[in-house]
Amino acid sequence: MTLANYYKKNKIKYGKPQYTIHSSQNEEELIKNRQGFITKIVEYYYRGLEIIYIDECSTHLWEKKNKVWVPRAGNVNFKLPTSRKESVTVIGAISSKSDKLYYCFCNSTNRHDVLFFFEGLNSAKSELKLQGKVVVLDNHSSHIS
Repeated sequence: MTLANYYKKNKIKYGKPQYTIHSSQNEEELIKNRQGFITKIVEYYYRGLEIIYIDECSTHLWEKKNKVWVPRAGNVNFKLPTSRKESVTVIGAISSKSDKLYYCFCNSTNRHDVLFFFEGLNSAKSELKLQGKVVVLDNHSSHIS
């Protein structure tokens, strides 16, 4: 039996998955922890501490949208490269006290690239430095490693 026949026999279809978020904490604990985090950040802000927000975003060069807005009478044709190519990641930091920012481009979001970002952020060429400031990161695994 082929895989296609197995799928057909067992009524398995190709479709969009549904996602649910799982946490080891219950909803009340999550809400309490989030409120505590926000309260702490607001406290730092009122104390006059500078807060540096850091985040990353990655994209590859072969992105395909499931749906796009198009004119009723027409269609949109996206030209894609013949292969997915490399992904592009930007990691950035912005200050709560100034319009200064620092960013760098990387090939991925791994430990090596995050350390490269922090070295640049603390280098002489950067107008932002981390010492004595509050740093806010999300929970991406590369930030922890």
